[in-house]
Amino acid sequence: MFETIPTFETPRLILRGVQLSDATSYQKHFAHYEVIKFLSARVPWPYPEDGAEFFIKNVVLPHQGKTRWNWGIFLKSNPTELIGAVELFHPGIPENRGFWLSQQHWGKGIMTEAVNPIMDFAFHTLDLKSLIFANALENTRSHRVKEKTGAKLIDIRPAKYADPNLTHAQYWELTKENWKKFSKKRKRKPQDPCQSCFLHKDRCICAHTPKLTLATKISLIIHAKELKRTTNTGRLALNALTNSEMRIRGEDHTALDLSDLLSPAYRTFLFYPADNAIELNEQVVSESSLPIQLIVPDGNWRQASKVHYRHHELKDIPRVKISTPNTADLHMRVETTEAGMATLEAIAHALGIIEGEAVRSELMAFYQLKLEATLKGRGQLD
Repeated sequence: MFETIPTFETPRLILRGVQLSDATSYQKHFAHYEVIKFLSARVPWPYPEDGAEFFIKNVVLPHQGKTRWNWGIFLKSNPTELIGAVELFHPGIPENRGFWLSQQHWGKGIMTEAVNPIMDFAFHTLDLKSLIFANALENTRSHRVKEKTGAKLIDIRPAKYADPNLTHAQYWELTKENWKKFSKKRKRKPQDPCQSCFLHKDRCICAHTPKLTLATKISLIIHAKELKRTTNTGRLALNALTNSEMRIRGEDHTALDLSDLLSPAYRTFLFYPADNAIELNEQVVSESSLPIQLIVPDGNWRQASKVHYRHHELKDIPRVKISTPNTADLHMRVETTEAGMATLEAIAHALGIIEGEAVRSELMAFYQLKLEATLKGRGQLD
């Protein structure tokens, strides 16, 4: 077997092997009755002050990568603080997996997101054929994680938990074959999505689209490949902002000329975090009474960078950025920089600086609807 275990990354999380240095944050988030009451009666309550350190030193580390694999859950926004754990056992006791999560992070789909790469590891790397899971009958959150990841309920039996009032356990089975089927389904794009918000029609948010007429103009320069992505949010911004337009790059081999956007009626900025970009703030906004035009590249980082590097007609246009770290727990896609944001999210913050907080709040509420509906469709959010 493996003496060490792999590290996984998901859109919001880092999953790595639990280490003794994690004992402090493990204790901080684990030693709460609402967390422990649903665990086996083998877990003591009250939980000892050195319980996490003892457990990691004497139970986890001696068996790590041999008969048990214990991953700590870390938010990418705070990658040094363990907020939960997922553990595999082989052979089972009789169950093959256990998990816990800090109470402050319940209801965000974090555990569902965490177990997916670990199930891939169990079935494809360890080559296990089936796994048995268990949870207290009353533990509806754990129940939903199992349902949402393809497991089938097979039995209800008497069991003992840290809370003596919990007397029965649900037992579940997840086979390698069912996991393969579930994984394929999980990776599918929405079928017949709404052509405006790109969500499944049952989750359509178009009725909630704000209509904002602002002095500021948004000119979206979108890559043709980005038009096919259901997670795109730039076009949602256009739907909400009457003073906006879209130009498409990469449709053919003909260069796109953006010279006509450079109107003297606007102070034009390219919204891109180039090395020479200045911070978009109230001082920049107040330097002229002319309304502002933001040219916003939309696509992945490589596609967006070409608007900055290749469009020579924009070479004299100042670059602006927002460098405040994005501390949100939920993201539409994996962000590769500390300040990374979805396009609608970035536009909302920029317009908040230019037009005021009310505009930012309205656009961010719209973005949250898109984000939550997308994550619920993926099974990553309750």
